[in-house]
Amino acid sequence: MTDSARVGIDAGFVPARAASVHTFEIDGEAVLLDEATNRLHHLNTTGALLWACFDGESTIGEIVDDLSTELAHPQGEVLADTLAVIRTLADEGLLAGFESARSRRWRRRDDVLWRRSLIGVVVLPGGADDPVALEGTGPELWDLLEAGRSLDDLAARLADQHGAEASLVATDIAPILSELEALGAIEPIRS
Repeated sequence: MTDSARVGIDAGFVPARAASVHTFEIDGEAVLLDEATNRLHHLNTTGALLWACFDGESTIGEIVDDLSTELAHPQGEVLADTLAVIRTLADEGLLAGFESARSRRWRRRDDVLWRRSLIGVVVLPGGADDPVALEGTGPELWDLLEAGRSLDDLAARLADQHGAEASLVATDIAPILSELEALGAIEPIRS
């Protein structure tokens, strides 16, 4: 993603908590209240420990060095796990400088070639060597992406069409949106 948690988060990244997030610690775990989205997030003991380290001054590399020593775990494992957690937190908009993936809006890129086939929609982003096939509800998702839509809007519309729970649909389509954006088939809309 161009402006998401996937870009720029490495050992040199300095994580800081978003100003809209309030932390409540309970038995070594944490509950985060994001006032911007009015959502709660639960962090287990390890996640709460990481969250406490996000002071806006220490790099991920420095945090990992300390945690690796303290927990007596291999540094490579701690780094991989830490990056995964931080990217998730950034995607949720819980870190300073990152918009929630739920509020981000996407649309199809105008320069993408695509056609309907018997089994779905075939998409060929600019510069790609291989086309991507969208099957199942993929063609409906592609149609909805003609206009700029957020994850929640897409999920609600698809859930309504198929009699499903919107939160489950959102969980299913979030990685598809990430992949389509990474491939250059869709783009975020800047507000």
